[in-house]
Amino acid sequence: MNHSKAIVARVMVSLVVALSAGCGSDDSGGSAAMRPCPDVCKEAQAGACTSVKGDCTAFCGALERTSPTAKCETQRTNYIKCLSGGPVCAQGCDNAESSLSTCMGAYCLTHSTEADCKTLIASF
Repeated sequence: MNHSKAIVARVMVSLVVALSAGCGSDDSGGSAAMRPCPDVCKEAQAGACTSVKGDCTAFCGALERTSPTAKCETQRTNYIKCLSGGPVCAQGCDNAESSLSTCMGAYCLTHSTEADCKTLIASF
């Protein structure tokens, strides 16, 4: 593996860990209405239960634009719905987070030069 691929691979592992941070293991999927991604992102940052850093609006925009192309829309929706089920840092969303991070990580690993993947990678 060349040096740049090794760096991207490490960032993708960080993405998996970051999306999994701070959540329990209930994995209920959340039945509440889906809250806006920037809102749950900011709440998670305020509660220190995410490794996402920087601008939540940019992060969520990149995630929203990239997830259909990456075929990760269902995973993104399930994750945001789960977090929307109550206080973000108190939700048990491990399976939803793992599914999303695996899907987006695989896509961005092979599309690391795309602007939205750069945004997602830089957010971790």
